[in-house]
Amino acid sequence: MTEDWRERLKHLEYPAQNQKSADAEPRPQGQTNQNDAQGNLRDAQGSISDLHDNSESLHQSSSDSPSHLNHSRTNPGESRTDLIPPPQTADTGSSSLSFKASRRGAVEAKRQTKDQARPTSTGSFDVAALTERGQQKPPTSEELLKELERFTIAKLLAAHRKQKLLALAAVAGVVLLIIVTIASNSMNSPELTKWCNRACMLAVPLSLVYGLKEGIRWLMKVQPLTAQKLNSLLGWGDPREIAISYIDTADFVSAEKVLEKACKKMSAKQAKQYISAYGLLGLIHAYTGRTDAADTIIRQAQELSESNYKARQTDSNAVLLQMSLNYRGEFHQLMGQYESAHRIYLRTLQLICTELNPDGEAIVSALANLGHVKNLMGQHAEALTLLVRAHEIGQELPHVRETMKAFVSSNLGTAYRGIGKLDESEGFFHGAIALAEGPLGQRELGRIYYDLARLYVTGAQHDLGLGFYQKSTAAYDTWKPLVNPEYLRVLQDYAYYLRSIEHNDDADLAKKKAQQMQQNLRDINNMNQGVVQKINASIVESVQAVHKPSRFPIFWTLFFMWECYSLWLSGLRVAPYREWALLITAGAVLALKLKTKYGPPSRNELSQGASMALLSMVPFARSALPELSQMSKTGIATFVVLVVGAFGIVKALSVPPNTVPSGLLSVEYERLADRLIDEENYNLAAKAFDKAVVDASNKTKNSIERTKTCRMPLKAQPDAAIQMNMDALKLRQDKENDLAFQKWNECMTKYPDFEQPAVHVAEELLKKSKDAKAAEEILNRVLAKNPNYYDALNEMASVKVAEHDSTASMQYTMKAFKALAGEDDNSTQLMEGAFTKLEKAEKELKARKATQR
Repeated sequence: MTEDWRERLKHLEYPAQNQKSADAEPRPQGQTNQNDAQGNLRDAQGSISDLHDNSESLHQSSSDSPSHLNHSRTNPGESRTDLIPPPQTADTGSSSLSFKASRRGAVEAKRQTKDQARPTSTGSFDVAALTERGQQKPPTSEELLKELERFTIAKLLAAHRKQKLLALAAVAGVVLLIIVTIASNSMNSPELTKWCNRACMLAVPLSLVYGLKEGIRWLMKVQPLTAQKLNSLLGWGDPREIAISYIDTADFVSAEKVLEKACKKMSAKQAKQYISAYGLLGLIHAYTGRTDAADTIIRQAQELSESNYKARQTDSNAVLLQMSLNYRGEFHQLMGQYESAHRIYLRTLQLICTELNPDGEAIVSALANLGHVKNLMGQHAEALTLLVRAHEIGQELPHVRETMKAFVSSNLGTAYRGIGKLDESEGFFHGAIALAEGPLGQRELGRIYYDLARLYVTGAQHDLGLGFYQKSTAAYDTWKPLVNPEYLRVLQDYAYYLRSIEHNDDADLAKKKAQQMQQNLRDINNMNQGVVQKINASIVESVQAVHKPSRFPIFWTLFFMWECYSLWLSGLRVAPYREWALLITAGAVLALKLKTKYGPPSRNELSQGASMALLSMVPFARSALPELSQMSKTGIATFVVLVVGAFGIVKALSVPPNTVPSGLLSVEYERLADRLIDEENYNLAAKAFDKAVVDASNKTKNSIERTKTCRMPLKAQPDAAIQMNMDALKLRQDKENDLAFQKWNECMTKYPDFEQPAVHVAEELLKKSKDAKAAEEILNRVLAKNPNYYDALNEMASVKVAEHDSTASMQYTMKAFKALAGEDDNSTQLMEGAFTKLEKAEKELKARKATQR
């Protein structure tokens, strides 16, 4: 510790106070003879039972997972032997708040014990109740601290660096992808540009979501007020982290509004975020005086977390349960039930020990929580070992928040004071003040001033003690709301201290202020009886659904089988890439669902967040989102690599475009020829047909000859004609219809025996200028040369529709179908019969209309 804080003490200025006996020594407790002091002592003893030893934790870490909630504490403490009467311990039955009447203490303790012994709605029991009944013995803090030794500082630092490196690698990858996309546009590489554009459509939004999220989180640490304003304007950011930033700035009212609004908007897809925010909302209610509502909400959040963890004992569910237990422990602390809070914090630390890769800040928070409650119970030596370890980790990890470090330092000061090392205690307290002087330290500053005042009073340095008492009350005056149980306890202690040093006027003012605040808190709780924000029913259903075994994915099984059949019909080696894409996608989703149903559960689940919300908008990813959320990041990365690898293998082994390779089966050559005809690459299609008939059956040969007759040009066309037609087709695909029309006109003029350009010209005339007569004339010339040309017959049917000649349209459609399927095909006969009936019905309808006229 530096000597800066000692220099500041020399120039400490105090607010105006009655100084007539500021230098007087305090009277020992058993020797106070003044009637006013005795009377005030009797008045105070009923309401300040735990006034200097209560606190709550709102200082967990602020990372993505629910366990990283920031928790702060109120008054570290132990019973002071020189001035303050000893507090009642947690097992004496006085478990109510100081502003509750003391006669309710036994009733509250009895109800609390009964509630703890009763199973929750999910069938889980409170650890404290189980311990008392001899059914379960929690581990000691020493055993847990030894267990935590496997999480060395080097390992925690490596995990933190790994996260940063992954984030930097993701950003670098997206930047590289954007550069490649821009470069491919100037390289005249349409295939590369197409795939780069598709990758950017997915990668860029994900990167923007991640960047905005990390940017607001960084802004929360350096400029919390600015981040809060941005959140109020844009509505962006994690509402829990926004609420924590308000709590750190001692604005519980705004934090309450943020969480109430967020809990109304969250859906079942955000169940874990909802439970964490809902529990924190309950804890904030306890600070604003709504203790009954706080008890209900925190209990419901804990039951949901217990149910979630019971269904799947994964790290993410353990993290959620840790946070819910922290809420319950903090509430017990605020109610003065230190033994219950101690057992809950032990279980929280035990859950951290079961994780594979716990967060470093979560470890610091858990150790600080347990050390803090041990300070409250007077177990300073045990608290010291926990807090020293928390201090060591906190100093080494760069992502631990300053408020958490301040909380650990102030509790170290309390622990050192408890074992009599006042110099060390003073140094840690001033170090905590230096950390808490920023905007995020307002929540801690009043409590640290109060603890330091008690240290100086313990050492009979009443000038400094009185000054820091006044600084503490001035810091609490900035809180929103001003009426809160923590400030009430400080005011009661302050009034008692002033009375002990005979500052009676100031003591009366402080006591009057405390009494008014006590009445206000009682009124707030009474006015809000039964006013509890109801838990979202969809969240409860989502948690309950976890207990139900998942159904067999029959739809995806059938879809996968259908895609296999379609791929077989298309020819495995010549099937279109989209067929393989559908097959791989269906297989991937089916594998995910089968793995989730029959495979072992993953310990490291991927927590739900912005990335999951974005993936929920992707069609196929949406179907597998519940399964993806139950996988670890490593598992998802491995799965993605396998799927992308399958796509790459298929792409590499597929037949190159504009080629007819050797070694294929007859059916594969036939499918390849059909695909080439669809691309209007007729010369290559003719080569594929020639190879298909070599080993084909007679039926297949007849089918090939029929297809060549009706789908291929009557005469073989030069490659230049084929290429000109395909170039025009590419122009139309690129929405260059005018250029394509000119190209087809040129091709039709240059190669009059080529049927397909003439069909396209007729099609464009009918589409653009609605000139059915000109289109019909062109098509008649084509059909005069090749009467069975399928595309010309089909287009002529469209021309007749434009001319409102439905009979002729049906006739041309029937001719096209006969040319394609054959005269003897059963489907042709059925189709011909249907058309005959339609023609007869149309003639009867026309005759009936004529008669009516």
